Amino acid sequence: MHSDLLVTKNLDQLIFDPENPRLPKKLHNASDELVFKQMLYDESLLELMGSITESGFFAGEPLLIIKDTNAKDKFVVVEGNRRLAALKLIRNPHEALIKKKSVLDVVENAKYTPTDIPCVLFHNKSDVTEYLGYRHITGIKEWSSIAKARYLTDLYKKHVAEKKDSVFTYLAKIIGSNGAYVARLVTGLRLVEHAGDNDFYSIKISEDDLDFSLLTTAISYMNISNFIGLESIRDVELKNLNKDNFENLFKWIFKENEQGLTVLRESRNLKHLNKILEYEHATRVFCERLNINDALAYTDEPDQTFKELVLNAKKYLEMSKGQATFVINPRILNSDIYTEIKALSIELQSIMKGKIDSSDGE
Repeated sequence: MHSDLLVTKNLDQLIFDPENPRLPKKLHNASDELVFKQMLYDESLLELMGSITESGFFAGEPLLIIKDTNAKDKFVVVEGNRRLAALKLIRNPHEALIKKKSVLDVVENAKYTPTDIPCVLFHNKSDVTEYLGYRHITGIKEWSSIAKARYLTDLYKKHVAEKKDSVFTYLAKIIGSNGAYVARLVTGLRLVEHAGDNDFYSIKISEDDLDFSLLTTAISYMNISNFIGLESIRDVELKNLNKDNFENLFKWIFKENEQGLTVLRESRNLKHLNKILEYEHATRVFCERLNINDALAYTDEPDQTFKELVLNAKKYLEMSKGQATFVINPRILNSDIYTEIKALSIELQSIMKGKIDSSDGE
């Protein structure tokens, strides 16, 4: 990785990375005001502005820049766009489209309004790749999972023609991870973009609002992946995507009812959904009722649950028998309870015998 020595650039010379992976795709090449608006949704930007106005810009974390090929004497900030936003808003607080009063309050009594900014100038954007991979994907300043996915997607597009089937292994080496993880993020982002192209199926949500890890975890389950038509988690091109099924999956995961609950309810239910989608009848029931517990009754899940319940009942009865010797007050339980347990056992045995006889006669 090669770079020039530390340099100082005037704030006017510095521009946002038009393909900043921390921003939604719709804001690539957007105006400064729209970038400010997006970043101001995060309260930490105001905190950063407050830190800079109180203590100055920390020279120990210079911005990483490259020359802008489209404008003379301009430089694209590849790393440090959030700090650049803070610096620009400190100097021009009236450009804030939201939280205007808060921005003005921070700037009003500023001790420092830096204009000469320490930077490290790189020859080209690819020279920053390994550094960003370590620092933000597996390093101490992690990005969100969707920001990682945007970054890895950019790398994928640059290297897929050359690396072909080994591209995910190659990208994994850059960031110190594994190929399956990289593939899941890149394919997951492609699915999110597909949903975005369809207005997120009228769900009031944006790329950065949704829990991206829910979707990437979902497609790691084979039956869920098959349900939406993915060949594998490496199917970035979505060649055989079942658009209707994917729309259903997206809504199950992200569409909230009036109580703020989704059909999925919680991430742990992904394994149950995967089980349901293994069985055609269970899948049909789920699509009709949108109730995971109801649909599970049409898989082999009830058999396993029944077995565990009966074995647990036997275990606790055996433990109760062992404890009976030490009971001081034998009337601690109504004597009817033992009769009820016996009756339940006989009834249960009768139900199972009936099922056995019925299946043998078929």
